[in-house]
Parts: sequence; C-alpha cells; structure tokens
Amino acid sequence: MDVDGVQATSVPAAGHLSGASNAFDRGSTPRMSGVLVRTVIPSPLVRWIIPARIRHKNKNDVIFVSDRSIEVKEYLGDSFREVVTKDDFDSTIRAARAIGNPPIPLTAKKPSGLDAIIKEEEVDDASADLMELDVFGGPEVPPQVLVLVLESSSMDKLLFLFAYYDLSHQIRFLSFEHPLLYHKRYAERLGKHVAVDPRSRAMAVAAASGSFVVYTLKPMAQLREEVESPAGLLKDKFVPVESERIMKLDGIILKMEFLHPRREDEYHVILLVVFSVGERMKLRFYEWDYSKDLQSIKTVGDFLVGPNKQCPLLLIPFTIITGFILVSEDSIAIYHNIQTENLKQDGLKHDCKDIKEPGSSRKLPLFTSWARPTRREDWNLDNDAFYLCREDGTVRFLEFYRGSIPLLTKNEVGGVSINVDTAFAVLDDDGIGKYHMGGRSYDMLVAAGDMSNGILVRFEARKRPEPHQSIPNWAPMTDFCTARVALDMGYDASRPSIPYESQIHGHERLFGCFGRGKDHGALGEIQMGVEASSRINFEVNSGITGMWILPDVSGSSSSTCVLMTDPEDMTTLLRIQNDGSSAEEIVDLEDLCGIDVDSVTLAAGSTLANLVIQITKRSIRALSPTLGCRFIHTFETVTVKLAHIEGQSSAVLVATDNNFLHYGEFFIRDREMVLSWEDDPFSPFSLSSEASCVYLVKVEQRMFAFVGTTDGQLHVFSVDRKMGFVLILTHRFHDDFAICDSIAVIARDTENITKPLMAVVCGLRNGSIHNFFFDVTLDHNVMLELTEFLSLGNTTVTVRSDVSSCSGPGHLCSRALVSCAENFCRLYYQPSRWASYQTVIQNIWLSALDQPGLRQSSIMCIAQSDPWVFDRESASGLLFIINDSRLHLTELDEGLRSSPIVRKLPVPGTPTRILFSRLINKLVVTFTTTRVREFQDIQSRGPSRQRRLLYPTLMFLDPNGSHMQDPDEPPHGTVYSSTSEPHELPLGVPMNIGPSGMKILGLIEWRPSVLGKEFPLLVVNTSRARKGGRADSGSIQIYHIAKTTPNIVVIELKHNISFAKPVYSLANYGASSLVFCSGTTLCLRTMTDVDGVPRWVSMPSYELNTRALYISVREPYIYLSTASHSVMVFKVEDALLIPQISDASGRPGLHHLLIPSRSLILATNKEKTLVGLWQPPEPPLDKSSRTVFEAILPGSIRKLCEGAIKPPWLTIPETSPRVIIGSSLDGSFYQFELIDEDTWRLLRFIQHMAERNATICPHTYAEPPMTHIEPRPSEKCMDIKGDLLYRLLDRGSPDTAALLRDMLEKEPDPGRRGYDFDTREARQQRFFEIVDIALEPTSLQKQDRVKVVVDFLRREILPPVL
Repeated sequence: MDVDGVQATSVPAAGHLSGASNAFDRGSTPRMSGVLVRTVIPSPLVRWIIPARIRHKNKNDVIFVSDRSIEVKEYLGDSFREVVTKDDFDSTIRAARAIGNPPIPLTAKKPSGLDAIIKEEEVDDASADLMELDVFGGPEVPPQVLVLVLESSSMDKLLFLFAYYDLSHQIRFLSFEHPLLYHKRYAERLGKHVAVDPRSRAMAVAAASGSFVVYTLKPMAQLREEVESPAGLLKDKFVPVESERIMKLDGIILKMEFLHPRREDEYHVILLVVFSVGERMKLRFYEWDYSKDLQSIKTVGDFLVGPNKQCPLLLIPFTIITGFILVSEDSIAIYHNIQTENLKQDGLKHDCKDIKEPGSSRKLPLFTSWARPTRREDWNLDNDAFYLCREDGTVRFLEFYRGSIPLLTKNEVGGVSINVDTAFAVLDDDGIGKYHMGGRSYDMLVAAGDMSNGILVRFEARKRPEPHQSIPNWAPMTDFCTARVALDMGYDASRPSIPYESQIHGHERLFGCFGRGKDHGALGEIQMGVEASSRINFEVNSGITGMWILPDVSGSSSSTCVLMTDPEDMTTLLRIQNDGSSAEEIVDLEDLCGIDVDSVTLAAGSTLANLVIQITKRSIRALSPTLGCRFIHTFETVTVKLAHIEGQSSAVLVATDNNFLHYGEFFIRDREMVLSWEDDPFSPFSLSSEASCVYLVKVEQRMFAFVGTTDGQLHVFSVDRKMGFVLILTHRFHDDFAICDSIAVIARDTENITKPLMAVVCGLRNGSIHNFFFDVTLDHNVMLELTEFLSLGNTTVTVRSDVSSCSGPGHLCSRALVSCAENFCRLYYQPSRWASYQTVIQNIWLSALDQPGLRQSSIMCIAQSDPWVFDRESASGLLFIINDSRLHLTELDEGLRSSPIVRKLPVPGTPTRILFSRLINKLVVTFTTTRVREFQDIQSRGPSRQRRLLYPTLMFLDPNGSHMQDPDEPPHGTVYSSTSEPHELPLGVPMNIGPSGMKILGLIEWRPSVLGKEFPLLVVNTSRARKGGRADSGSIQIYHIAKTTPNIVVIELKHNISFAKPVYSLANYGASSLVFCSGTTLCLRTMTDVDGVPRWVSMPSYELNTRALYISVREPYIYLSTASHSVMVFKVEDALLIPQISDASGRPGLHHLLIPSRSLILATNKEKTLVGLWQPPEPPLDKSSRTVFEAILPGSIRKLCEGAIKPPWLTIPETSPRVIIGSSLDGSFYQFELIDEDTWRLLRFIQHMAERNATICPHTYAEPPMTHIEPRPSEKCMDIKGDLLYRLLDRGSPDTAALLRDMLEKEPDPGRRGYDFDTREARQQRFFEIVDIALEPTSLQKQDRVKVVVDFLRREILPPVL
C-alpha cells in the first residue's frame, strides 16, 4: 500500500471500530486463585568479590556476593570452577567481609640461577597437588570466615559462616548468627559500613549515621580448638564474637576502617571513622588495648578535613605505617604520623584524564574500588602496593616505600575493558610465581561488570592486559521478548507468502537488551544449561560424518590427533597442539603410522591396552605405539556398514552389508597383534534385517552387544569368544520411524562401582530418546525395562557416553551426550526413590571468549578424549565439537547445576527496546547512541567546548547471526520526515530515526488492513526534550518494512505525527486503529477509507489523572498500566472511551498481562508486588476492581510475557508448554503460575511447615511468619514461594518424602500455640484431608500420600522451565 496520501482529520467516525464480543470468560464472582512465584534465572549482579579460604586452607576460593546469595568459586590459576551456591538467607545482604588469617606469602629470599628454576618447579608441583585435593579427612575450621550483614523487614543480624566437607563428601555450611540493634529509621540501621581489624582481632559495624558497634573477635586458633573434635565439628561452639560495645557518633558516617598498628604493637587496635557534621568533614580515631575489654576504648580527638576536600570515595589503610589514603573525585590525600599530635596530610591530583568511553557521562569517571595484591613477606616489610579501579575500567597501580612516604610510584597499567563498581579483587596465587617485584611478575585481577560483563584478566609488567575468562552479566535488563524464529527462506515477491505459523519450528527463545554505551550495549539470548567453553576453533570441511580423538600416532606427548571422515573426502587426520597453538593436516605416510586416509572411517579409538584401532568400510587396522607393531584385516567380499570399539577389552563389533555381525578382541602374542576371530573364529550372527547401530559394553566381566535394526527392533546379545552371539532379548519400538540409530550404556548411580545400576539410552531416527533400565541379576539373567521416552526434535538423535564422567578405568560413564539438530544436551540420573523422575537433561551451549555472539547451530559431530587413556593433562577430557563447519576444542563445565549462559549480539549504544518481528523474522532493537562534538561559543569567543548529543537509533538483527557494523562508523542514514525515500538497511547497521534529545519509549509491530490490503508496519512512540525549559514533546513514527533478501530490510518512514507532549505508550486496536497516551491524554485514531483515500480519523479522547506506561488491547476493552493507578480498563463503545474499572489501591503501575480464562489481570508495580485483579462482567458502581491476590517479590517486575520457552523434553503432556515469565531490572526472571484454591491450600500448608524447618530455612526458621500452619484464604497470602518448595525437593534428595514426613511428625512448639495444631497427629490428619481434596489419590496411592505429594511437586508444580 502507498499510504503517503493518508491525511489526519478530527471527524468522529463511529462504526469503523471493531465491536468484537467480550473475549473474557467471566462469571459473576471471582474464582479464588493463588499464584506460584518461582525464580527461573537469578540476578547476575555481584556486589562484592572476596578472596577468602572459607572451605580449606588448600582451597583457593573466591566468594561472589550478590544481593541475596553467595557463590563460592575455586580459582584455578587462569579460570574459576563453580563450587557451591548458597541462596537460602531469605534476607538481603547489606555488607560482606572476611575475617581470619589469610595465606602467608612466601618468605624465602630471591634465589638465582639453577636454584631459582628448581625452586619454581617444586613450588608449582606442590601447588598442583594441593589443588587436586577435594576431601581432607575430617571436617575442620578453615583459615577464614565470611561475615555477612543480613537485613529484613523485621530484624538485622550478623552472620558468620564457613564451608566444610561432611563425611559423605558433601559441602555444608556452619554458621553463627548475632543480632544487630534494630532501628525503624533506615539511616540508623546498622550494616551500612563494616570494617575488620587487619589481624582479625576486632570488627566494627556502623549505620549511615548516629552509631556503630565494636566487636571483639576470638582468634582463629581458639575457634578451631573449641569447634573441632574427633567426632566432628561442634556446631554449638562456633561463637566468633567475644564482646561488643555500642558507640554513639553525632554525624553522617562516610567511611570506616581499621588501621595497621606497628608490627611490635601486638594488642594495639586503631579504628578510623570519617564522618560529616553539616558541611564539615572530620576524622576521628578510636584506640584500645585488645588484651583489655572494650570499655578501654578512647577517642583520639577530631581532625578537621579542609573545606575544599570532597566526599571520600575510598579509604585505604597503609600496611607499612599507621596511615591511610583518602581517594576523592579529583585527588588523593595521604595521611601519616597518625600516632603523633602532628597529623600530616599530603595530596596530589589524579593525572589519568583519558576516558575509556567518552560521552557516557558529563563528568569524569570515579574511582570505585581498590585491592591489595599478595607479595612476599620480606617485601611487605618496607613496601606497600595496591590497585585502584575506576568505573570506566581504568586501572592504576600505586606503590609506596616506607622511607619515601608521601612519595609514591604511579603506573596506569591499562584497563579491564568493562564498567566496574565495587566488585573488584586481586587474586592470590599462593605466592607462587616468578620472583619479581615481591613475589611474581604478574597479578590476576577479577572484576564484576556494572552494566557490562565481568572479567578475569592478567596484568603483567610492560604487557597489555590479557583476558582469561568472562563473567556474564545481563543487568540491568531494560526489555525482553520471546521469539519463535522461522526458517528464513528469503523474500520473493512472486511467491505466495507462507503463514508464519507454517514456518516456525522449535520452542520460543528468550532475548533481552542490556548494557550501556557503544562498548557494552548488547542484545542477549539467555539460555540455561552447562557451558562448553571453546579454547580454540578453526574451519574444517563441511559434511563431516564422524570424528574420533586419538593420541598422536607419532608418539608425541605435546599434541593430539583428530580423525575426521566424510563421504566424499574419505578420512582426514589432524595434529593439534595441546596448547591450541597450531593445527595441521597429516599427509606424510610415515606420520600416518598405518592410518588409512583413503577410506571412509566408521569407528576409531584408543584402548586401555594402548592400542589405536581404526575400522573402515574395507578393513580393520590397529597399531601399538609402545611395541611398534601394526595389524591390518581386510574384508574382501563384504563391506562394513557399522562398527564399534570397546576400549576396556580392545574388542570390536562390526555389521556388514550382508546383515552379519562379527565380534573380535585384540591381544598381543609374541609381540604381535592378533584379532580373535582370525585366531579362533566362530560363526558370525545373521540378522533378519539391516542393522542401524551397534554398541559394545562390558558389564561384570561379561560382554554385551546392543544392535538396533531398521525394522524398529533392539536386540541384546551376550557375546564371547567361545559361545559367540547369544540373543538374550529383543525390544520393539512402536512409533513411526522408531529406528534406533545410536546407543549409550551409562551408570545410574556412581556410588556402587562394582555393580552399578545401569541405563540404556537409545537415540531414535524420529527425534526421540528411549531410556531403559538395564540390570544383570545374580543368576545372570538380564533385565531391560523401558522407563520413559522424550522428544527432542524431528531429526535423528545421536547419543554417546560422556567419558569425562567416568570414575576410573573400566568403569561405566555416568552421563551421556545427546544431540538432535540444534539441541545438544547432557543426560544423567539423579538419585531418587522414584525411577520415573531420575532423568536429568541439561542443555549444552557452546561459547567462546572472543566470539560473544557465537550461535550454536546443528551439531555435526562430537568427540572426546578419554582421560583414562590419554596420559596428557592438557588434552584429556576435552570435548571436540563441529559446529557450522568449525571444529571447537571445548572444556565442558563439570557442575551438575544448570546456570544462565548469555549469547551476546553487540549493539553500538545503550539499548532501550527490543521486538521480534514476525513479519520479517528479525529482531528489532532501539537504542541511544552518544556522540561528543566540539562547538565554539560565538559570544564569549572562548576555547571550544564539548557537547554530548544523544540520538535515537534503530537496528535489525538476525537472531541466528552475530554480525554488526563497526560501531565507529557513522549510522547508515537518517530519517526525519514523511518524504524520506526507502532505505535498504543491512542487518546489523544502525540507523538514526530522530534528532538529538529524542527518546524511544515504545515499539510495536502493526499489520493494519485498509482498502482490503494488509501492510507490514513498525510503529515507534517517542519523547523529545526541548531547550529553554519548554515541556517535552512527542511523536509517533510509522515505518513500512519489507525484507528483500535475508540480510537486507527495506524501511520507509510513512508518517511522523507530532504531539505537544510525550507519547508514553501505544498499542494497535483492531485491524486499523492505534490507541496511545500522549501526556495524560488517552487517544484513539483509526486509519479508514474516505472516498477511496486512506485517512486518519481521531476519536474523542479521555483525560487521565496520570500517564499510561503500558497499553494492551482485547477488544472492545483497552487496558492501561498507569504511573499511579496500577490498572485502568476502558471500553470502546459508540466511538467513546468509557471507563470500566481500575485498581482501588492506586499502586504505581509498571506492566500487566491479561489472563482471559480466569478473568484476571496480572499487574506489576514499583512497590515490588504482583497483584491479580478481577474483571467483573459489568463494572461495579465504585468502578474498582477486586484484588484476588497480592504477591510480594524481591524486586519490581518491569515486564510480563507469556511464551512457550520450555525445550521439547521439558514439555510434559499434563502441563502447558506456555509459561508466564517476568523480568526485573536486576536481570532476574520469575515464573508466575496460577493455581486453584485446593492446590493453593496444599502448597501453602507445605510452605508454612517449610518456613519452620531448619534444613530448608536455616537462617529464618526460628522466627517464621506469625500465621497458622493451616492456611486461610486472604489476598495477602495467596502467593506460594516456589523457591522454598524447590529447596524442599533439593535438600530432601534422594528421599524428599522422608524430609516431608519429618515436618509432619514434628512435635508442636509449646511456645507457639495458636500457630500450629495441638498435636502432630492432628496436623497429619488435616494435611492428608487437604491432599485428598486437591489431588484425589487412588486407594492405592492413599497408602503413601506423602510420596504422592512429592511426585506432584516434581512433575506438575516445579518442573524445569528452561
């Protein structure tokens, strides 16, 4: 359509608006509903990074502290390994520090010559041995303890905790809670500042103003003596606090820190408090003798800081003298001679003016954090050094010498290439490294990003910083969307358009926009699973059908061989250096060592006997690098179709084209290799149909052969050299195309190594996997029982054992790797009492540090190097993946817990809105770009100044691509007026859509129908700041979009409608109308046909009390989320906007989602709640909506969305594939599920019991909510804490029912009468009555209702979402 002729008119045109019937199925009264709230993706924000050995003295742990959780990671020298996450505080973490004795650096003097080399090698070996240890005998108190300040609405407390290994080798936490004095005024609540004495003798906790508390701490040696015992840790004896004293202070406390006394002053403690009174800043010192009580604290005067001194950003104590540094916005002040009356102060200005990202702010970046590196003890006697980090990532290194203070050595050592806040640390390498500059020639710095990713980076003298690992961060999340990406077939005007629903495949994917500035702005695809981090990658031939990892056939220990095969180029052999420095194809016949590269390889591998075996269509080849002998067996009359190698026994199984099976074992005789079927042949087995896959496995010294056939059968044979093939059993698959193409046998448990429970995982051609339980009984009978089948896609499924999960030579692997088209997963079994819920499937996502936008496409091949065959630490256990014709050498995360993995698509600005366009199958993102321009003030004729200009920008991106134009290039074009010509905009190229000062507030896709035609349009609503104090204006821009090629989008501005006030929100109404809010006016405009000419027709507007931030439509109703009235509903009737209902509570609204099946409106607001509002059939007299439920959340939900984001194997037939999710600004995602009253009553009953259980709520169980265990319906208590129920399942594993029974059988607390039943029998009886009503169990199930409830929680209430 050519809509250039559309004209605006104010003539009302009743009848042109659709009068669709009410889509809500509403009754006369609201249905009682509850809501289950569950965290799907936790926030990635990290507030502090604290290196502290809170597990063991030999475990180099780093604690990442978030708002409500801590994550313990082990530092391995160049990367982190996840250890454990603790998220059961049920409170906000306000501050965190570590107490105890940090590791002592090396004290040896610097050696020289050969002694230095030997010393380094000895230290490195010792360190490696220590880092490999996982369990250290009995539990013990570690060198350091973590201290957290927890705050809640009712009380604040100090929490001291450390981790230890229990007797079952599981990590546990031991903690001690100390209450803090509670104040109603937040400024007077303790916990704003926490300081720890350098020798951990004392600690201080301060409020923002008014007071602080000083604590005397017990020495760590005394704690160990009191807590450790031969029987284990005495938990009741862990009391780190010895005494305390409250100190009053009249003023606002700005900084607080303990200073270092002289080394000979064993008991001297000095506390510095920086505070302000009015506009004056003061320093106050508190001193006391540690050997005496806290009543000996004395104040050593107040020192006034000069009036020109700015508010301090950082307070850094010296270690070599009793002094400190105050870092402010533009200077550094050095204070020394503290212990004399002549306090000296020296200052210097900051000299690093370069800004990493100009234009991000009008001011220079601030220094936000500091960290002190580890150095040798002898160097520390006279030297001090620390790193300063600025918010733009600039890092400075300051070094002091005892005799030269206040002089210092300053070095700007580079930057960490991210935005940094308070999470910054220098990591300890146990003092091991090259003897240079006090211990080693480099430092490892870690920083968590602020509106950018975090990073682990190596700083070495006179070298550029070297990044080692990225720490993902997708906060703040400004917007998100779900996308079901269709197959991109390009655009052809002559071809009929294919409906979107006919093109889609797979589940919906989750995209969000986050980051700030041209260096860190990004779109991200948020995925859950385990990460396969690519070390190196390089291009290989397309069409690879098989890949195997072999030791270097030349015998080199510094390289590995990769054998690849494809139908056309036969076989290729690559030699890859273990450090990833190079890869080369082996073509020299001498280097091949008997490997056949002229045939298609069907199987290859290394065995425990150090044999390298290759099976091709025509031969079986083997070589022994140790003996130097080779073996070749040639098939003269038949062709091998399938083959498998069993490495434990050096056995082979082949299927030939005449449907025969052959089995043989290699062994050495007289230093020559012999294949058993040549030496002692037996008759091969004849199959009734063609084999589709073959697999060998050795179980309890018996060899079993699994053979799938093209007639949909699975045969299990027992096979040996004497009896040959003995058919044990046969299973038939009954689905269409149910042909088994691959098999893996894995262990279901890892505890019983001699006789593990086994599972057979079969990958079928129809895209499903079938799981069997496999067992060999004591009387040698074999059992094969089908337990479940799961759908992964529409193409064949490939399964293989995950050799990295093998616990030892000859043992079964405990995990399997599964691939099906783009789905790549890890499958294993979790200990449980119920077999039907043991299977765990986790996505595996490929990532690369240098390719943040790497898209995992169809996995062509996967292979692994067996750690029990490869005696090469750098190559064993690596996962080799061919993805999109590139071979990746990856390290697979060994953690069993899925974590968020973000694939980033860079955006050259700060993103604001994201939309997936179904019309063109692309992502649309709007963002703000910043330009800094020089301008000359003509009137003053002074020097030129800089002006920061912000431009609204739009860009299209391919969801499956990663291309983006160079951010330094100018935008592709500018579109301001309706006369602009069509632009051919390549994907990834930004385009300005307005002048500076304009902000994009909303973005929708619209397909109106005018004159019998539909037109693909993109509609943008904006606001624009105007100079001279004038009110902001706004506009609606309407673009016509079309896709000419897969990488080109044609965009043309059709309308640019200006308004006197900002257009805060808009939505399409019906086939040809737009409803929007300009200022506080709700407007409706229709595009209609007037005498054959399309025209805009304005309807009567409605004046609101406040602006509408979000609009949705379900004809004839219009729903608004307003800034002060939560939700308002209007009805379009006779071209008028008629108010229907609104939220009576007047909450500051943010977003909403319609639930027509329950006549509910889910609404979010700035008060951190989610409310369910009922829409009655007819508006009541007071026009107010009844609140069905109100759930209190950790943060405000900025957007709600419903999408089918579950992967196919997580979609259970009894549950809907669509879920309601919401995002918070901190990057967290929540799932909201509506439940009926009976289910709510059952879950709330369990929740109330869990809140009183020390295992599930270890830090709040003593003070649970003042409610009765049996729930009573009320809008304030209709929410269910899904995270709490998940803890019940997680911490009760493998027998969750036992934990639930303990909760039911617990005797009532006499001190809490009125909140529990009189007897436990009464509690159990009422619980079972609620179970019978909610779940309606059968008579058989009633024999164990607790098991039925746990089954219900796992299957229907808390299944995985992503």
